[in-house]
Amino acid sequence: MFWRTRWRLVLWNSIVVAGILAIFSISIYSFLSVQLINNADRNMIIQLQPVLQTVQSGKKPPSLAEPPHPQPLHPQGRLDGQQRTIVSPLNGQPLGVIVWRPDGTLAFPAPKYLTSSDIRQLKAFVRPVRPENITIEQQPVRLVVIPVSVNAGGISRPLLVMGLRNIGGVLETLRELRWITITGIVLGVAIAIAIGFILADRALVPIRKAWNRQVQFVADASHELRTPLASIQANSEWLLGHTEDWTDRQVHTIHGIFSESKRLSRLLDHLLTLARSDANTAQLVLKHTDISALTREIAEQFAPLCEASEIALKVNVAEGIEGSIDPERIRQVLFNLLDNARKFTEKNGQMTLSCSMMKRSVQWEVSDTGIGMKPDELTRIFDRFYQGDASRSQASGMGLGLSIVKWIVEAHGGTLHVRSQEGQGSQFTVLIPLRTQNRDS
Repeated sequence: MFWRTRWRLVLWNSIVVAGILAIFSISIYSFLSVQLINNADRNMIIQLQPVLQTVQSGKKPPSLAEPPHPQPLHPQGRLDGQQRTIVSPLNGQPLGVIVWRPDGTLAFPAPKYLTSSDIRQLKAFVRPVRPENITIEQQPVRLVVIPVSVNAGGISRPLLVMGLRNIGGVLETLRELRWITITGIVLGVAIAIAIGFILADRALVPIRKAWNRQVQFVADASHELRTPLASIQANSEWLLGHTEDWTDRQVHTIHGIFSESKRLSRLLDHLLTLARSDANTAQLVLKHTDISALTREIAEQFAPLCEASEIALKVNVAEGIEGSIDPERIRQVLFNLLDNARKFTEKNGQMTLSCSMMKRSVQWEVSDTGIGMKPDELTRIFDRFYQGDASRSQASGMGLGLSIVKWIVEAHGGTLHVRSQEGQGSQFTVLIPLRTQNRDS
């Protein structure tokens, strides 16, 4: 049973480590990305200063002239499908410059590496713009627009200088950093899981030892108490058979001793069953069983108890259901569920036991028209020694029956669900997959 606890410890440890790594990595990545972009912006602004001074003097910026040593253009930078030998910021060159008038017209001829569609795209940014990213010819470009005033003949004319800088290298660096970050997080979580298993195993050692001692104590105590209880039960039963010389008070007292000894005997059986299940020593004895006949037999055996409580028992069993189960354990499941329904159903109420096939599983449903349960009780009814409101039931219990039912169902690889509404009864549904391969000859 400790493997679930170990997995929970490992899971929470991994979540915490992953969260810390993610926060740290995102912080580092965000800081570096901002720094890289800001450095690119600062370099672009610095490189634009001579251009701004040239434009203010009314001259054509050098960056708009043909380069003295042409370089071949990357295929993505071709213009009209023809190879050009010009320097382009779209191919990672230092800087590109376009000078605009405020009305959106070019103050100087556009660089030859830009197509007419590129000019139309850039025209949308003819206004003072802080550095931002755009895409031209499938290449990332950083763009900034700075207003300047040109003094010509004593007349001041406003112009807008647009700087373009290819940031493909910066983005590629960020992509590599992102992959390194993700890889680091994955490796960190994997290492955290491995270490978590080791630490969880060590942390659970004293808990496992204490649990094993407790389970062994319960099993030993239950086993040792069964013999004296059996003796008490046998002697009181003998006394009840020889009541000729006893008063009514003495008979009543002996009858109480006999009843309580039987109840304690059942309690010890339940405790021993749970102790064995906790120690993983309780084994199922799977047999090929006629499940339909077993269910009807259980219903017939329980019917007298319902008649004594003036409760109607309705039985719906599909024919021909067979499979490999532990019949004695399933008998225990259905008896506990039926007895639980009887305790919380008032006189003239009704209980229903149904058995049917659901694909490759067998489904039992035990429902009643009893008092139902409150929502907060639904989360606790399978806890050991938990009992509902005793004032609302016809008989008291030990609070172990549903815990045993849950263990038996899960041991069969099945599921147990309950639906209940206060004042409208409850319904327990058991679903167990059938194992037809384990057929006894």
